Amino acid sequence: MIQLDPFWLCTNSIPLKDPVRVIRIAKELGFRNVELSAIDGNNEQIVAEEVTPAFVGKIASVLDREHVRCIALSAHTDLTDDACFARFLKKVRFAGEIGASQINTRCGPKKDMDAFLRHIRELIPILERYGLQLNLESYGDIVNDAASSAHVFQILGHPLLRYNYDAGNLYRFTHGKLDFEEDLPKGIPYLGCIHLKDVVMRDGYLYNTAVGRGVVGYDGILETLSAYRTSVAAGLEVPLGFRVRDIDLFKQIIPADQGMAEKMILRSAAYLETLGVLETTKKNGDYCNESTTCNDPADEFCETGRHSRFSEGKCSRRAGGVHHGFHDSGRRAG
Repeated sequence: MIQLDPFWLCTNSIPLKDPVRVIRIAKELGFRNVELSAIDGNNEQIVAEEVTPAFVGKIASVLDREHVRCIALSAHTDLTDDACFARFLKKVRFAGEIGASQINTRCGPKKDMDAFLRHIRELIPILERYGLQLNLESYGDIVNDAASSAHVFQILGHPLLRYNYDAGNLYRFTHGKLDFEEDLPKGIPYLGCIHLKDVVMRDGYLYNTAVGRGVVGYDGILETLSAYRTSVAAGLEVPLGFRVRDIDLFKQIIPADQGMAEKMILRSAAYLETLGVLETTKKNGDYCNESTTCNDPADEFCETGRHSRFSEGKCSRRAGGVHHGFHDSGRRAG
């Protein structure tokens, strides 16, 4: 089976805005690599207007002290809008200065393709300066499913501009009608990373849930990837702070409980372990958690996966101490 390597936690999964606390919690949960959240207006832990040399130094110091790497930055914004792009540039510089290797974002409306391409041309020299890979995420806009997005990457034609295949997003924007196993191979030539996000439908709304507890079906997706690659960069994402109305994709912010979020993160990692896709990352010390496992009944955010062959997966609870196999303290991701 394909290996998730490098493997990291997307910290928008932790419903807190203090990046220092978030880094420490990620470490407690067993993660050595993180994708800090700089998403416009949504759990914005890295705020563009706060990015100064002193702020970068503060976060770098915390990462070094905790032996955690900021391997990526989640900086979703509308890249077709001039004001949004100006803020985005500050976040790109944060990612480069902190030693991240990649940054993830959505693109913007298809009707504004010319503005998108203009901003990308301005961005490329900055990416090259930092050696920073920009992953354009499947988000129902300029970049969506692999079949409809391949021409975008052909137009872009740059090795630092890659595809972030987020099946949870694609389930939302295609109303559950996309065949991932058929679509995903079309994106392989451009694939930079994947986001692992699962969803459940309840009362006409899509809620994010623990990976393996929803309807996306990651066993089939990862099995499909195994036919093309031995490893893939992957971020685990369980953002509980919003729901989306299926009929019109209206997004509503909802309260998110930190304890529930941590439980969902651990359940997701435990599920991925059952698939055998974390062996390399555990060997490297990038994820290691000593925990008890249990067969919990489904709670309000969980249901068995309609498309998954692992519908009765184990869940993981934090117990006792957490062991970390860290073997260096460098910030830059390899």
